[in-house]
Amino acid sequence: MVNVPQANIPAINVGEAAVVSVQERPGREFSGKLVRTANALDPTTRTLLAEVHVRNPNHVLLPGMYAQVRLADARSAPAILVPGDTLVVRSDGPRWPWFARTAASIIRKSCSAGISVRKPRSSPGLRVASHL
Repeated sequence: MVNVPQANIPAINVGEAAVVSVQERPGREFSGKLVRTANALDPTTRTLLAEVHVRNPNHVLLPGMYAQVRLADARSAPAILVPGDTLVVRSDGPRWPWFARTAASIIRKSCSAGISVRKPRSSPGLRVASHL
């Protein structure tokens, strides 16, 4: 069983591959598959309980071992932190980060807030503009 953080739930799907590793077997990875979830968050931890089946023909993995599990992440761009001073709050409510295109040109990009502010889909070469 794996506890998946709420922020990662949209990126996982039953049937996807999983990779399991344990500290007691350094450098060794075990392939598995996400077979089901609880379909409800734990209200205390804000995590989703998920079940991963792992091939373990030599019984190297023992019941109750702590393990690290990597699940596929379908996000197109990983989440990043955007410094608070890059967000401009407007009277209509949205907060917008600004990006420098050149030394004399900045543009506004939409974003969504979660645990952190996610990277907007932007052109390569843009830098976050701060202290505006």
